[in-house]
Amino acid sequence: MVSTETIKFLIHPFTLFWGLLLASFFVYFFKKEKLFKLLFLVSIGWFFVISTPMMPKFLVTSLEDRYDPLINIDEALNPADEYHIVVLGSGYVGSKRFPATSTLQSLTLLRLVEGVRIYNELPNSKLITSGPDSFRKMPSQADVAKQAAISLGVPSEDILTQSEPYNTLEEAEIYSSKFHSGQRVIIVTDAAHMPRAIYEFNKFVDNPVAAPTKFTYTYKGMSFRDISILPSYSNIGRMSKALNEHAANFRNSVRDW
Repeated sequence: MVSTETIKFLIHPFTLFWGLLLASFFVYFFKKEKLFKLLFLVSIGWFFVISTPMMPKFLVTSLEDRYDPLINIDEALNPADEYHIVVLGSGYVGSKRFPATSTLQSLTLLRLVEGVRIYNELPNSKLITSGPDSFRKMPSQADVAKQAAISLGVPSEDILTQSEPYNTLEEAEIYSSKFHSGQRVIIVTDAAHMPRAIYEFNKFVDNPVAAPTKFTYTYKGMSFRDISILPSYSNIGRMSKALNEHAANFRNSVRDW
């Protein structure tokens, strides 16, 4: 079976660009001039599609705008209810040199901070941290995130950990079998990943609440600066992020069909 990392590499926008460009020179070597011109123009066109703002923003916001951030918690939720706040993992550095907050990758830390913020607003809530070990006899990502949450003021007894899952589906399934017993569930992850997370958690819990963080854009809709034709590598990164999520969502819909 092809690994997830291999698929990510193959659908990376820059991989597709170089593939088209190399294919154009390959057919030129065999004197297929018309096909060479077509492939070369397509590769250049693809480069401008992925490196200028318009298409990356369209694809990213098509994911991020599905769920609004959870701001007015006392209005959106009933503080009297019991909540589980599930903070999805997104990587860490297995090192004893730094405090826990410095070993979590920036995206994981941002998710955790958002989870702690929501926890502080809901008196009947518990925080669930998630993520596997680093294969080097170090604490798991879930345990490191727990230590980081404790340093941010969350009592140890209010933090549950799940170190078993390696992907979003496993996070939802393991949480459901390990901890869920009727509580309202709040999912904390970055905004682009939230549609996939809600899709997976909906299989195991009723009406999970989305608490997205790490929005790529601070405003909705297109603006004049999105019409720019100046290439930027940051746009390629955003395009890659969007393609990964859309591909995963498509895979899930086919898998569950």
